[in-house]
Amino acid sequence: MKKKQDFTNTKIKPLVLEANTKQESLVSNDSLRSDLLVDLETGYKMFEALLKSTNDNKVQRPMEYSFADFIKERWGFAKSDNGSPDSFYHMLDIDPSSHTIDSLYQAFPNDPDTRKWLAPAIIREAIREGIAGSTLYSEIVKANVGVSNMNVTMPRILDQDANIKAVGEGESIVVGTARFGQKDIKLRKFAYGMEMSYEVLSFVPLNILNTYLEDAGAKFSRGLTTLAIQTLLNGDQANGSQSAAVIGVENTTTGITYRDLLRVWIRMQMRGRKPIGMISGETQGLNTLMLDEFKKFVIGQPQLNLNIKTPIPETQNMWLNSAIPASSTIIVDTNQALIQLTAMDLMVDSEKIVSKQLNGTYVSMITGFSNLQRDARVILDGTKLFSAFGFPAFMDINDNVVM
Repeated sequence: MKKKQDFTNTKIKPLVLEANTKQESLVSNDSLRSDLLVDLETGYKMFEALLKSTNDNKVQRPMEYSFADFIKERWGFAKSDNGSPDSFYHMLDIDPSSHTIDSLYQAFPNDPDTRKWLAPAIIREAIREGIAGSTLYSEIVKANVGVSNMNVTMPRILDQDANIKAVGEGESIVVGTARFGQKDIKLRKFAYGMEMSYEVLSFVPLNILNTYLEDAGAKFSRGLTTLAIQTLLNGDQANGSQSAAVIGVENTTTGITYRDLLRVWIRMQMRGRKPIGMISGETQGLNTLMLDEFKKFVIGQPQLNLNIKTPIPETQNMWLNSAIPASSTIIVDTNQALIQLTAMDLMVDSEKIVSKQLNGTYVSMITGFSNLQRDARVILDGTKLFSAFGFPAFMDINDNVVM
């Protein structure tokens, strides 16, 4: 296992941690502030390098790793309850309620280049918060794994014969077989641009500007969620070889009923998958929520208690998203269905458009999604009959003992 890289500044961090322990203020420590300013550019470049996977850095920091996390790791400044590096800003005499992006340019008259490293970090933090606060896609993937390039080779199960077979005395044990192939996943760059006028940069305080930047992050997140759901529906291969199973319902007039959900839950459980949640569009989500089994309280006890050993889910997560086809629901095992692959985490670049007196800010990420187990998600289509659209062959139950 690769040793975790240590980004500690041994000159600054011990002093900050000691002050934190003694609950002492560091604001008046001009020497420490001067050392921090000198190290700020180096620190930010380290942080920026962490957001990219290279052949030498294959452990991708997840989105949860923020600039505030890096500040704590390198310089020792603790995060506030809201996750913001307020003590760090305070040390640099920055007040988000009064400072603007433009005023950061004048905040360090003896070190004007500091603005180049601090402003992008502040903007990225706000956008990252918006993504983190609106991440359906992160709830339905098993993990976000760092990779070193935009083309990734993943394993693919071709077929298997893993049944348990009975053998007589002295007979050879019959060995089950499983064949694996490979599939190529091509990652893509996703980007979002914003143009801010000079007036916004000059007069809008950081804490207000951050609200709008967080909304931009939420839009970015919704785009990634759409991509994740498309991968659940259609698979990660252009030929459809990894697409989800599509099954019908008992009666297309009534659409999806509790019986239809039970059928999928039971089959997934019998194949060793755990149906954790459902993803539906707005209309189908409303119809599901109106099923008696979900909205009515049950009073009294049945005459006979049935102890179900193949467990039926007692709870289900439910997500609503417009990318799901109408009258359909995806039932998914979020531990086995999908994985995110990231070659470059959230990056922020900016440029001045002098002719329009605008400042362009551009956020980008190189990422994609890959299917893990094909049978870990099932599409239940309320417009198709189960008698015509039953379970496909790859979802057959083959767990019998051959005598």
